[in-house]
Amino acid sequence: MGIPYDQYKQEVFAALAAENFNSIYGGLPKAKSSGNGWMLARCPFHEDKNPSFGFNTQTGQWACFRGCGKGDVWDFLMRDRSLPFKELLLEMGSELGIEPPQQTQVAEKVYSYHDQDGRLLYQVVKRPGKKFSQRRPGEGGSWIWNLKGTDRVLYRLPELMAADPKAQVFIVEGEKDADRLHDLGLLATTSPGGAGKWKDRYSDVLKDRDVIILPDNDQPGRDHAEQVARSLNGKARSVTVVTLQDLPEKGDVSDWLDRGGTRDQLLALAEKQGPWRVFKGDNTRPVIQIHGRQLRDLVHQVWKILLAQNDPPRLFRTAGGLARVVTDDDSVQMDLLDEAKAYGLLIRCADWFTQHGGHDIAIKPPKEIAKDLLANPDPALPYLEGIITAPVFDRDWRLLTVPGYHPEARLWLSVPKEAMGLKIPTYPTQDDLQRACSLILDDLLVDFPFTADSDRAHAVAALLLPFTRPMFTGPTPIHLIEAPTPGSGKSLLSDLIAQITTGKTTGCTTLTANEEEARKKLTSILSRGSPVIAIDNLQGGLWSAQVAAAITAEVWEDRLLGKSQMVSFPNRALWLVSANNPKLSMEIARRCIRIRIDPGQEQPWKRTGFKHDPIREWVHQNRWELVRAILTLVQGWIAADAPHAQKTLGSFEAWSRVIGGMVEFTGLPGFLQDTDEFYETADPESSEWRAFVQAWWETYKDRPVNARDLLQLAMDNDLVTFAYAAKSEQSQRARFGRSLSRLRGRRFGDNKVALSKDSHKKVRMFRLAPVNRELFL
Repeated sequence: MGIPYDQYKQEVFAALAAENFNSIYGGLPKAKSSGNGWMLARCPFHEDKNPSFGFNTQTGQWACFRGCGKGDVWDFLMRDRSLPFKELLLEMGSELGIEPPQQTQVAEKVYSYHDQDGRLLYQVVKRPGKKFSQRRPGEGGSWIWNLKGTDRVLYRLPELMAADPKAQVFIVEGEKDADRLHDLGLLATTSPGGAGKWKDRYSDVLKDRDVIILPDNDQPGRDHAEQVARSLNGKARSVTVVTLQDLPEKGDVSDWLDRGGTRDQLLALAEKQGPWRVFKGDNTRPVIQIHGRQLRDLVHQVWKILLAQNDPPRLFRTAGGLARVVTDDDSVQMDLLDEAKAYGLLIRCADWFTQHGGHDIAIKPPKEIAKDLLANPDPALPYLEGIITAPVFDRDWRLLTVPGYHPEARLWLSVPKEAMGLKIPTYPTQDDLQRACSLILDDLLVDFPFTADSDRAHAVAALLLPFTRPMFTGPTPIHLIEAPTPGSGKSLLSDLIAQITTGKTTGCTTLTANEEEARKKLTSILSRGSPVIAIDNLQGGLWSAQVAAAITAEVWEDRLLGKSQMVSFPNRALWLVSANNPKLSMEIARRCIRIRIDPGQEQPWKRTGFKHDPIREWVHQNRWELVRAILTLVQGWIAADAPHAQKTLGSFEAWSRVIGGMVEFTGLPGFLQDTDEFYETADPESSEWRAFVQAWWETYKDRPVNARDLLQLAMDNDLVTFAYAAKSEQSQRARFGRSLSRLRGRRFGDNKVALSKDSHKKVRMFRLAPVNRELFL
């Protein structure tokens, strides 16, 4: 008999405490002692780079100092495993090998599984409410309530092995049905776990046997019968699938017998049915019979087939819908599926048939199924955020080096064999770090004429980002590579960063001034999941509100071209923009960090004497050494307890702390030290507005002024001419009024621009309001 419930709970807790709760908290990253039995680690309930989760190895108590909660070990486990307490307690006891309490010991039936020599392997215990659990023999007659390391076998295996080889074998769903047929003198078995759990090795036991399959009356039962029959094809002497008539939904052979069915009638049905056969076509593929079936059943079967065939995974859920990973000219790409491609999946995943006049007729798959696949992807399908072509650190700061799909990171890593041999030390030495820095600074970047320390620091930040992007959440800024003269090396630097990251120069694009076209272009770019987005040789300036929105959004949402369907794509790329002295809106400028290069020559493209010439060829030959250097620097930063940078950029705080911390760890000065100068030069209109507001204050103080008088003030002082440029005086006033209205609420020094209205003349008035007073009258 089992122990009392309270005693069971105490024994489970005591077993956890005896190991200092190591099985519960031991896997938490960055765990270290903080005194008095408390440990500090990264919190499993939020994105945590600085350890903020405390747990006590003596009491099991825990607390997250970032506000995720606190409690005892049971609170932690219920939250971590999403289980109710009683179910959780039984699960933990089973894992620890503790006999369940008395109230869980009541069993309706116990089914024993033996190996071919008759040795008991495990038992299936059925309890009230059709609940099942498994146990295996322990020491001294005890039971271990799990099947870890236990070989699964067919039910009643010794009888199968000892029976006459000519005797028919019935395969049913469930031990109860097998026992019922055994009581009728028939040889019967079932696979452990029920429908869908048949393994091909079970078929080896039935080699050269006559097998009769009795499916339950539901779709999983019919699918299971089809799976078993196809597994037995070519191994069993014959296979017959008998569909029992007049069964209730989910009914089985036991129900059929309860309704008056007999042994002789069952044998007669099997004789009349005749042998199951493989349909025409490729007999290695599943068969889908559509005759008389609901569309939802067909969709269920299709997903079951696709999921079974998706190992290793090539079909994925993505932000844009269904996608597959395809190889094209030695490159791996993510291909979003449309209706035609989804229909191709149906054609290739199975052979499709209907019935006519008692014959099987091959047909095409229904197109409605392809539409449903796209509209309702199965949640069991793995999720893919992007394809990367170099090792990266994932969200748990682990280095991914094995090619293929990484489910926890939601990334597909495509690298050649030489990349798999990269050895990155867990604790890089000072020599390792110096060699890595030297390769990047003294070889890769040595001939780029950066104008300030900050420009070099930001170039290194751009190199680090693609290899560390999963390590933090939040958006990242544009890396603006600018120069005063064409031919200075802007595009070259962008190409080299892309070549190190992806193995090839990224396809550069441009943006038009048309917001609608810019939106479409951004959606197209982000849908590809590329780790680098390059906008090259920007002409004039960058003012797009769509770009400003995309940069600060972690997820970009838009309609698919030509459709009403909304899709969303993660914004996880490195953004590179190159231009000659670009003009930027302040909305764009504050979303940029500058990398300025200036050779100081009239014709910089004629320069010679480079250390590595041509540099593109050198990078191609040394790509993996450069990747190794970058990964070594990141690993060194992690080993040094990941010091964060103190200076941050608004809207990009997480990026600033992590990437800035890495840059400062290399010893490079200047990270984010040129922002004020950059904003001033990138947005010259702001400086003119400041001069105009100063003249406005000196002339009118905080008195309300109409647009006509302010326009005259601007003209008299030759200020903000861009704000009123027009052909006629009336157009000038109208345009200037709109420009002033857009300044509403904007602060200049100690004042903000406020709007009011002249109640007599019914005209809009403008005034400068101290920041501690209301903006509207």
